[in-house]
Amino acid sequence: MMRNRLLAFVVIALGLAFPGAVGALVLNKKTMDQMVAESDLIMIGRVESLSVAPPYGDGIAQIRGVAAVKGLADVTLVYRTGMTELNPDCCEIGKSYLFFLRRQPGGEYFTVGGRQGAIEAKP
Repeated sequence: MMRNRLLAFVVIALGLAFPGAVGALVLNKKTMDQMVAESDLIMIGRVESLSVAPPYGDGIAQIRGVAAVKGLADVTLVYRTGMTELNPDCCEIGKSYLFFLRRQPGGEYFTVGGRQGAIEAKP
């Protein structure tokens, strides 16, 4: 009980000392050089299907690679997580995007740079 009160006090104190810092994740925009260097794959991909993965309800997209910039593959992309700042601005079934992707140890991919990592490819 005392630990919870102490934790609450620390959070409130930090909130007063650094307004806007508590409860928000601020991502610095990456340069194009950083995006390329941090990506395992850079490709145009088409969203084939969407699903929700237990236990946390992450959004999962199956992406078919259609054009390579740096590697090409069909991938499983985690596009919705519990941290909205990290979620790319995608995915709609049938639409294509330029993806900057980083492979995770479990084999799935996340976008590099959060929202920067998926750009709709318009014809």
